Amino acid sequence: MKRLTRPPKPDTARVREQLHTMSGEECAYCGKKLQEGWHKDHYLPQEHFDHLKDCWLNFLPSCPACNRRKWDYVPPALKNKIIVEPHVATSMPHDYVLDEIYAPHKAASERIIDPSFDNPDEHLEFVPLAFDYLPKDGSKIGTITHVKFFKQNKVFAKDLKKILEYIKFVLRLDISSTEKKTLLLLHLTASGYSIVGVMLYEYWSGFPPEIIEEL
Repeated sequence: MKRLTRPPKPDTARVREQLHTMSGEECAYCGKKLQEGWHKDHYLPQEHFDHLKDCWLNFLPSCPACNRRKWDYVPPALKNKIIVEPHVATSMPHDYVLDEIYAPHKAASERIIDPSFDNPDEHLEFVPLAFDYLPKDGSKIGTITHVKFFKQNKVFAKDLKKILEYIKFVLRLDISSTEKKTLLLLHLTASGYSIVGVMLYEYWSGFPPEIIEEL
């Protein structure tokens, strides 16, 4: 996962376009390149937080697979709570207000990472040998995110193993390291997983050629 910078709220007609751009055309959760039909995910599900169904701060771009894995997850501390946007806070009862300064749902210690708010590196660590993101330093947020999106995710692991096969091919080429990385980035841009793909490359490129041949 990578940190995302959320731009100001766009016009309603441009929400999907801005989400697509914000994430670098990648799923906010797994990092896979977004394909046609990607989902505009509600970080806090609209089934439980009806007042946030049109809230820009509650949207994240997601691939269909991650959206299904996340489904209607609600942080335990926020179950049955009413969260509203500032423009209705004075006209209706509520427990929390969601705005750009304070996001109450992020205060819960049991939740999944929101990469537009959190620094994922504080909670998850990518482990190349495991083809997996694992919780970092006992992070509860990292643990829940791992369970929701990566634990026993055979598709994610399979996709990364395919990338490793391409990395092995690139590393065997008789070209400069800069040319190798450029070639890899072109492949990742087309196939997805640019963040973890580069981390896989940087890990394996540190090994001697004879080790690469045995992979």
